[in-house]
Amino acid sequence: MMETGNEELMVRFLYRRGEGGLDTTHVDCMLERLAGPMATDPQVRYEYDFRGGVLANRGALDSAFVVRYDAPIRGQRDWRQRNLTLVGEGETLCVMAYAPAPTWKKSPEARALLDAVVGSITFR
Repeated sequence: MMETGNEELMVRFLYRRGEGGLDTTHVDCMLERLAGPMATDPQVRYEYDFRGGVLANRGALDSAFVVRYDAPIRGQRDWRQRNLTLVGEGETLCVMAYAPAPTWKKSPEARALLDAVVGSITFR
């Protein structure tokens, strides 16, 4: 796994050789949270879920939702998480983008930056 970001915005990349099932891999990727499952509210608020398509010649699923953590993470309890899962050509990639929910709502710049990073995925 590789992670990049700053105090507010983060992006994680989880790469695996080989192809898993797109649906099950996407569910696994959505469970990549900023804290363990016992440190989160079990209910998430979905913005959208399981939007499908093709990106970079791979099957793609995309979901976005807000997770509430029991304790603040970097000063915030509510985090918007977007998961993009790509499967095909012998590879699997999960891209997880995180932003505090208030930042996501109030900052067009933060939304544009995270969307640009997630949307720029290519394979070589």
